[in-house]
Order: sequence, then structure tokens, then C-alpha cells
Amino acid sequence: MMSIIKFIRNIFFFFLNFWDLKFDFPFPPKKLNRIFNIYYWNTFFHLYRIRKIKQKKYNNLWADAKFKQSSFENWTKKIFLVQNGTAPKPNFIEEILGDKKFKNVLDFGCGSGASSVAILLKILEARYPQCKLNKDYDSFNFVGIDINQSRIAEANIKVPVLFNYYKDFLKTEFIANDLLTTNYSKNYFDYSFVISVFDYLNENQLNEVVKKLSYITKKAIIVVDFADNYPMNYPRSVKKFESIFAINSFDLKKNNFRITESFPENIRNQLILEMFFEKKI
Repeated sequence: MMSIIKFIRNIFFFFLNFWDLKFDFPFPPKKLNRIFNIYYWNTFFHLYRIRKIKQKKYNNLWADAKFKQSSFENWTKKIFLVQNGTAPKPNFIEEILGDKKFKNVLDFGCGSGASSVAILLKILEARYPQCKLNKDYDSFNFVGIDINQSRIAEANIKVPVLFNYYKDFLKTEFIANDLLTTNYSKNYFDYSFVISVFDYLNENQLNEVVKKLSYITKKAIIVVDFADNYPMNYPRSVKKFESIFAINSFDLKKNNFRITESFPENIRNQLILEMFFEKKI
């Protein structure tokens, strides 16, 4: 009953607010058959409402907002029920999972660490199936960067606890900073992940961040972006991304559109774009 009430509330909110004529909502959607899926509409009205409210409240959501720390239980639920749906699937990053020698991995825009955990679970499962530790792979460092201090504080508390079993094979570090002001050396990171970040950046911000990532990344940059149009979003085409990365000496090796399925009811059926950019030799 409560879900129905929230759904109706979100519909009313949409019709009261869409007269700003910004048309910042995904209709008609890419993959048109989604209009017959109730989860698409539930997500449509739900995300439009919460993002519109945040758009009016914050100039820079991720820097300005105060995020409450969740319980460890709710934080882990978010990873498996939400974030895992946007993290790239193992077959999309098989080159990374098979690499035995990488030393440093970056998660740019890591938030409270949920995206980092989703990535690490795939790497560690590939290296140590069924948690059987071995020395076939070198130990590695995993760095998460985000501009929101409260979310980074949460990541530094919870992620190490979750991966304590792997402490001799994995070192994690989460830093509250603007990526552009960091002083990592050229090619410091073997791989960089960017999950649901670029869709929040305007053109100038995107160009600057890609330039920085390209400088500090040695092998590949993996991007997962929401492709639906919502308030605070800048969805872009594959061709647009390809041209920006090409300028910075990275080629698009593969890409894929897919619909998220592992989300809870209120945010299921989002369209995401996965891209794997490889450094030019």
C-alpha cells in the first residue's frame, strides 16, 4: 500500500514540476519497449522527484550534501541490491581479471565505497575462487577518490572491515579530494574505473577529468554511465565519449548498453552504457 502511495505522490510531483520545460526525463526512452515495463515508470517518477529536489537544493550535490552514515547492514545491502547492478560484469572486464601483475587500481567517484566493493568482489573472486588464497597473483593497492568527505569517511571505516580476510593481498585507501588537484605520477594506476560519475559532469568538467585520468592511467579506463536523461544529468553518446578519449590517447575497445535488473523495486530498469577504453600503444 505504501509503495502505491509513493508512486502516486511521485506522479503528482512530476506533473507539477515538468512545466519548467527542461524536458529532463527519459521519454521516449532508448529501447522503446521499456514503456511496457512497470519498473521503468516507477523508476521514471521516483528518480525525477529525488533528483529535481536535489537540483534545487545543491549547487554541487556530491561536494555540498551531507550524507548520513548507514548501518553496516544497510550499506552492504546497497552493494548487492543496488551498486552491483551498475558495476561491469566479469566478462566485460575479463582482461583486468586475468592480469596477474597490476599494482594500482583507481575508483574515481567512489562515494561511500559501494562501487569499490562491487569492483573488488569481481577481482578477488577471479583471483581467489571460493576464497582460496594463493600467491599466483601480486598484491595490489585500490584507491577510491571522492569529493565528499562524509562519504569517504564511511568508506574508510567499512571497506577494510569487509575485506580484512584479504589484508595480505589488498590494500585499500579512500581519499576526499578533487581528482584534478591530486599529484599522481604519469601511468601510476594500471586501471581506472568511473561508475556513474560522468553523467553528472558538464562538458568542461568532463574534458578536464578525462585528461587527468588519461595521464595517470597506464592500461585501461572502464566507464559505466547512466544513459537515461534525468535532472542533473548529461547523458552522452558512445561517439561523443570515443572522441574525447581519442584526443587523450585512449581507444574504445568495446561498449555495451544494458538495462539494470538487480535494483530494488523503486530504481529498477535504468539504461546504462558500459565502455572499455584502452591506452594507445
